[in-house]
Amino acid sequence: MSRFSDKDLTKWMLSKGQGKTMGTYYTLLNALAEEDRLEEVEDLWRMLLKKYLEGYRVFADMEDLSVQPTMPIVFKVGTVFLKLKMMDKYQKLHKKSPPPRWEYKYFKGRRVRVRAKQS
Repeated sequence: MSRFSDKDLTKWMLSKGQGKTMGTYYTLLNALAEEDRLEEVEDLWRMLLKKYLEGYRVFADMEDLSVQPTMPIVFKVGTVFLKLKMMDKYQKLHKKSPPPRWEYKYFKGRRVRVRAKQS
């Protein structure tokens, strides 16, 4: 039985439509970089950036159509803005979709309103 490298296994998984996670892409990027195949690393990196920029455009379109995104999505996009040091966009997002004051939890089978944690 032959042993597959991380790169071969990752490429096979992606070709079958499996494992399209950042961890899988990270493994593939590292394997290609270790083999000094930097052009392929750059191409894959550009493809990933394009894919996730498209996701941001969808989020912006949701705002334009007055569709309210869920709070987990708002938190994730806000975290990305903070990491990219895009404070103007973060503040605009925070102003449009402030964190909720209340959240609902289940306690002994009953739905109870509790004050949300402020971060």
